[in-house]
Amino acid sequence: MKVNWFRWQYLLAFICVIFLLVLPLFANLYYLAGYYVFIGFLTLILFLRIVYEKPLEERFYSGWQKARRKGFWPNFIIGSLGGFVFMVLMVAAGQLFGNGLTPTDIVKQLPAGGWAVVMFILVFFSFLAGIAWWHENEKRYSRIYYREKYRSND
Repeated sequence: MKVNWFRWQYLLAFICVIFLLVLPLFANLYYLAGYYVFIGFLTLILFLRIVYEKPLEERFYSGWQKARRKGFWPNFIIGSLGGFVFMVLMVAAGQLFGNGLTPTDIVKQLPAGGWAVVMFILVFFSFLAGIAWWHENEKRYSRIYYREKYRSND
């Protein structure tokens, strides 16, 4: 019997949401109202992803079919920029809720050398995210393609 990995991913995601909901009971967090709004938003995205899984897969398939014609480099740049923005937002949210530092506080407290190191790390990992994004999308596209190909032959 083959285990459906995506169902396990959803289960793990819900466990993580529950962990994030009870985290303030064990740690001091700042801006609790904003934190719970953020967690609520993540939960809503997760719920919508589960409910609309099939239409999202179809939309991805048609979109990636067009995007992959452009080649690796344009998609790599898009994935890298998306990874960069995601990492900046996650670090900013972590600093805001964990340490009470707003983005302007972070900018004021880091020296110029610190900014160079932070930017280097962010750019390096965003390049890795761009490569991973390309390969994961190709893998997802192939999975959908072959699933539909073999389903239509039945």
